[in-house]
Amino acid sequence: MQYELEFDDEVESYLSSREGMTEANWAHVYARFDDLRRDADHYRTDQSRRLAPGSTCFWFRIVFPTPVGIRHFRFAVDDESATYGVLRIVFTDEVPW
Repeated sequence: MQYELEFDDEVESYLSSREGMTEANWAHVYARFDDLRRDADHYRTDQSRRLAPGSTCFWFRIVFPTPVGIRHFRFAVDDESATYGVLRIVFTDEVPW
C-alpha cells in the first residue's frame, strides 16, 4: 500500500529552518520520504522501531553524506490513520553526527 504523508506544522517549520541544506540534500530527503510512502508497512511492523510498546508512533531515520559531514534526521511517524492510507509525521530533529 502506498501512504499519503502529512506533516505537522512544527515539522515543516523545523525542516525549513535547517541551514546548509542544498538542493541535492533535499532531493535525498524527498526520495527517502517516497520510500516511506511505498514501504511503510516494513517500518510499521518492526516493533523495535516503536517509540514505546503499544505506541502509535515509530521512528524513521534519514542519514546522508554532505561535503561537510553526515546529516542525520529522525522522524516520529504516527500510523494511527494507516487504515485510511495516511501517516502523520509528528516530530523531527537533527541528530548530531
